[in-house]
Amino acid sequence: MPRSDYLDALANQLTPLRPALPWPHAVGIWALASSLFVGTAILLGGPLRAGFESELASPRLLIELGLGMATVLAVVAAGLEVGVPGAASPMRLLMPAAVLAAGWLGVTLFGDSLPGPGYTMLGKRAHCFAEGLAIALPPTGVAFVLLRQRLMWPTG
Repeated sequence: MPRSDYLDALANQLTPLRPALPWPHAVGIWALASSLFVGTAILLGGPLRAGFESELASPRLLIELGLGMATVLAVVAAGLEVGVPGAASPMRLLMPAAVLAAGWLGVTLFGDSLPGPGYTMLGKRAHCFAEGLAIALPPTGVAFVLLRQRLMWPTG
């Protein structure tokens, strides 16, 4: 078979791919859906600790929460980009998440000099750890669905 006929035969066998969901849309959808779900689940799960309003205004807690949320967002954003054709290397994608996680860990372990709430079990929910895991499952599922939509699949 001549080379041009061979290439034409290969090209005729190709199937079109549907375009991937744009990365900013995937990250935005996940962040919005997860934030709404987690916030609602926490509020419906029972009463919040007494005095939580004053704790939310403390610098240490705000820094911890901000770095923690930024770390989660960076991990999800990197995860939604890994495996997409033309994406940067996984190490490069995960570097911002690693830096943010190191910052969060540093503030959590060594942030006692910053004003903030004390560590106490007073007002802790009875099944806090289990509730946290249960609340994390639906956002993880949404991330997997969005990841699947970001991959290139034949439309056939």
